[in-house]
Parts: sequence; C-alpha cells; structure tokens
Amino acid sequence: MPAIDLTRLRTRLGILLSNLGRPVGFVRELRDLFISYGDLTLPLGASPSGIKTLPTLNTPPLLNREILSALAENCRDDPGLILQIIDLLWEQSAVEIRLLGAQLLGRLPGEYSGEVINRIKKWASNIEDAELFPSLHQFGSLTLRKENPDAWLEMLTGWRDSPEPELVKLAIDGVIPLIDDEDYQNLPAIFTFLTKLVINLEKPYQFELLNAIEHLAKRSENETVYFLKEMIQLTTSPDAGRFFRRTLDSFSPIKKDSIKQELRSRFALPLRDPLDS
Repeated sequence: MPAIDLTRLRTRLGILLSNLGRPVGFVRELRDLFISYGDLTLPLGASPSGIKTLPTLNTPPLLNREILSALAENCRDDPGLILQIIDLLWEQSAVEIRLLGAQLLGRLPGEYSGEVINRIKKWASNIEDAELFPSLHQFGSLTLRKENPDAWLEMLTGWRDSPEPELVKLAIDGVIPLIDDEDYQNLPAIFTFLTKLVINLEKPYQFELLNAIEHLAKRSENETVYFLKEMIQLTTSPDAGRFFRRTLDSFSPIKKDSIKQELRSRFALPLRDPLDS
C-alpha cells in the first residue's frame, strides 16, 4: 500500500475536482486514484474497511477522509451534481468507493432528505450488499438524523415490519445512532419502536436487540429499566427468561437486582435460581 504524501494527494484532488462537472469522467478518474493507493496483496478479510465478503481495494482510511473533505463544500453548494456522482459511486464494485458515496449522501443538505431516503431504501433492497448496510445507515443518514429524525425513524419502522430478516436487523441497528446522539431527546419513540420486537423476541433479532438495550442503558438507565419491566410482563416468548437475563450485564447492581425481582415475579422462579449465579 503506497504511503500517502498529503501534499501530492491534495494536488491530485485539486486537478480531479476540475472535472467535477462531468460526473462519469470524474468517477472514472476517482476510481483510478483509489486503485493507485490500493493494496491487493492483503488476504481476504484483512481489509482496512472491515468488509469481508465484497470486493475491496484495501486503501488507507486517510484517503477517503481527504476525498470527502475535498468534496464537502460541493455537497452544500451543488447538491444536485453531487447526487449524480453519489449514484455513480454506489454503482462501483469496490467497497471504499461505495462507502464514499454513502458518506457524501450524509453530507447533502436537509432539503434533500427525500432523495436520501429513496436511495437508502433502494440500496438496502439488495441483500447481497448486506455487509455495507450498517455503514450506509451510519454515514448516509447523518444529516437526516440530525435535521429530521422523525423521517428516519419512520423509514426504520417500515423496515422493522418487513418480512425480510435482514431489513429488520438493519432497522434495529438504525436506531443506535439516534440513541447515542445526546441531542436526540425523544427516547420514548425509540422504546415504542422496539416494543413489538421485544415482546415477540424472535431469535434472528435478539443479538441486535441486546445491542440496542445496551446503548439505551448507557443513555438512560432508569427509563430502560422501566421499559424492560413492562416488556417482561407483556412478553409471551418462550425465550423471554433467557433473553432478559442476558440484558442484566448492561445495568448497575441496584438496577440489575430490580430487573431480577421482576423476572422472578413474572416467571415464578424459586428464590435460588440461575439469576443469583
């Protein structure tokens, strides 16, 4: 992998940006730039991108950051043109180039939220790209989550109710950035979103649900405990006892004991049971 000389790279990017008004040519030259910094000798699964199943060029993350920085002003000043480029970037095979497209999508102004949602929906419909979806969520929804979180949550709700298991998992993962955003105050909307899933506790989604609960516990432990106690009383899932026991490590000792008491009450457990081990 060639070392990056920032001065040389920024000079090349300046020349490259002069071709921005011709999206097809720009993306072709951008792809050549990525290839020139790639390393095709790395074994499968060792890519800096962390992607294991899709074609990668194994470029250093610094390259993406520099290109994104060079294009950021254009996202504000000429979003229509950048949108054309984003579509062409997502059509490329290399992971790094497609992730750049997702990052640019997240930099578009808020008035382009409809275009952003349409693309995330369209791109996430191809299950073969599932390994890219968490990054697509995180990067592509950046401005949308900040400026119109209700629209983002509405889209995730549609995925939550999908018959496609991968989309349901993505819907759960998609609320994590909202939970972690201290500026987002509507946690009750997150609990409402999760209620149906936690009551039913279908096995394919339990890992994602545990992750969401862990993030919620860090954000607001009291509210999360209250939510879990409600779910313990409402669930009819045969996996409920095991699932809720697995949530205990996310809580402080006092809150953990409170959840244990709710579990004992709901499932009529003996005074000495696996909850005490």
